[in-house]
Amino acid sequence: MKTVTTSILAAAVLMALPYASAEACNNSAWNGNTSAANSTTPAGPASATPQRRYGGLCSLQAAASGGFVTDNTPSSEALYQARFYVFTPAGGTAQVFRTTTANANGGTQVFAVEFTGTSFTFPGSGAAAITGIQAGRWYGVEVTNNTTANTFAARVRGAGNNTVLTSNGTAAAGSVTSASLGFISGTATGAVVVDDFESTRSATSIGFLCKGDTNADGVRTVADAGRIRNEFLNPTLAATTGQPDFNEDGAVTIADAGLVQTLFLSGQGACPTS
Repeated sequence: MKTVTTSILAAAVLMALPYASAEACNNSAWNGNTSAANSTTPAGPASATPQRRYGGLCSLQAAASGGFVTDNTPSSEALYQARFYVFTPAGGTAQVFRTTTANANGGTQVFAVEFTGTSFTFPGSGAAAITGIQAGRWYGVEVTNNTTANTFAARVRGAGNNTVLTSNGTAAAGSVTSASLGFISGTATGAVVVDDFESTRSATSIGFLCKGDTNADGVRTVADAGRIRNEFLNPTLAATTGQPDFNEDGAVTIADAGLVQTLFLSGQGACPTS
């Protein structure tokens, strides 16, 4: 869900093309909230109890297993794609995303995304695990399930690395009617934090947010570096509305500002297209 860019846990409405939802620092846009969602906390750097966020001004933090929000916008989707960010917990396992065949996280599971401590797995699909995942870092996860073409694809990028890790397989059985995000189940140590969720019924990749682009203008400049520095110096008053955590370690620091400035000075400030 979102934490720094637009808002936090508002579910993106499914469109013919990828649609970025305007999320506020609440989870009211998730139209399938269950009682489980009561254990989730949307918050950002200006909060009395600030928490990590990836893009926007807030994120969603679930303190314990069973804390999640649900989107009932899908309607028996044969083609379903979603992209979100998760700050991997320090240890244990966590199911962070789950799709089902009925509203309110009901029916049978279509496919899920789980963090196992060193990998992301995709139960229900024919895709192999994506390994080499670190604890305590931000990762973007994009999944596409296409029952018509009988394909499933997963893309993961994070921990400050620009390389996109991929895994392809066969589609999970069933049509997506409900999608849940958060700390759905598992034994993870500490809270699970999620942010910047988008979904679509298009096969066109949603893609990942541009690291260090604090005003979402498509390029990283010294002005972005300055905004990151200002947030570090006074996070409650100068929080950026874009993506300030360049190295994706869960903290906005002077190091992030320095990395963005170096990128700009080396002529590599343009945001990647993937």
